Amino acid sequence: MCWFWAPWGTVCRAEAPGVEKVAEAYGNQVHFVGIPGLGEVSAMKRFVSDTGTTSLTHVADLDKSL
Repeated sequence: MCWFWAPWGTVCRAEAPGVEKVAEAYGNQVHFVGIPGLGEVSAMKRFVSDTGTTSLTHVADLDKSL
């Protein structure tokens, strides 16, 4: 399951706890991937830390190809 987010997005920040909860519950059945874009890598790392979305693999879409 892919979750597209931006580090500055207020909606993304609001979604994060629910996404993390589902990833923790179903992570052994479904691979969850967070795909941030439109921001600096440092802000993306801070978002993951701040929101606790550590059950997901995050792949930065720096060139906007995804």
